[in-house]
Amino acid sequence: TVNANGASTNVVFEYGETTSYGQTITAMQSPIIGTSTTNVSAEINGLKASTTYHFRVKAVNSGGTVFGADMSFSTGKLTVTDADGNVYNTVTIGTQVWMAENLKTTKYRNGDDVVNRKTASEWGNTNEGAYCSYNNDAGYFTTYGALYNWFAVIDNRGLCPAGWHVPTSAEWLTLVAYLNSEGLDGGALKESGTSHWYSTNSGVTNSTGFTALPGGRRYNPENAAFYQIGLTGYWWTSTPYIDPRNPYNDSYAHEWNMFATNNSISQSYFGKRDGFSVRCVRD
Repeated sequence: TVNANGASTNVVFEYGETTSYGQTITAMQSPIIGTSTTNVSAEINGLKASTTYHFRVKAVNSGGTVFGADMSFSTGKLTVTDADGNVYNTVTIGTQVWMAENLKTTKYRNGDDVVNRKTASEWGNTNEGAYCSYNNDAGYFTTYGALYNWFAVIDNRGLCPAGWHVPTSAEWLTLVAYLNSEGLDGGALKESGTSHWYSTNSGVTNSTGFTALPGGRRYNPENAAFYQIGLTGYWWTSTPYIDPRNPYNDSYAHEWNMFATNNSISQSYFGKRDGFSVRCVRD
């Protein structure tokens, strides 16, 4: 509340993640006049999820400047829902907002089905978007999400929910660069413990909340077999790989991966018919 004490008074809220604030927004009731107490408020957009913010009132008139006491509030968790109705937790890392779980939708954004290719011949001979679960086992699907080929990743019907997209390789690089700037590595992204990773090592903290899981892969050249569940997590990007030796070879695309035995985050490229996990990032 603010009492203008008879002078036209401009009122703003200062707010931020610390008591240094750093941002301001004008109160909806500003300027205030009169001699009675007035309730003041403001609507703030663009805040981070799961974050505590400090704020205070700043009132300015001809008599001077007055600051209110520091107060705080916390934002709730941001969730996102896919076309199947699956609800995903999210996490803010640096300037990016990521899903904190692997994607498991069986539908594109517009409601069309992503084709479920189970057999080796079905998987290995298609150039359209497809998904499967590891070993075609629904239990793996529930925990690790789906494995998608790259054709599903780039389908213009959209694999991720509205307002989200499959990250480019450059967006994964942004994530890695932020971790490095904070003195962190892949251990800050990987789920800790051995509930899903076969082994763990020092420095695995999942301090970012990203909760990377080792969903393995479906490797097309070898009879569309399944490999490395519990050992490796692979995540598609939307970025095709351009072979400098043969720029007409468009069979590959970039992915990023993490291993059980170390805390590195690596970039590589594989065939577009391979099956990897997907994490969505907010637009």
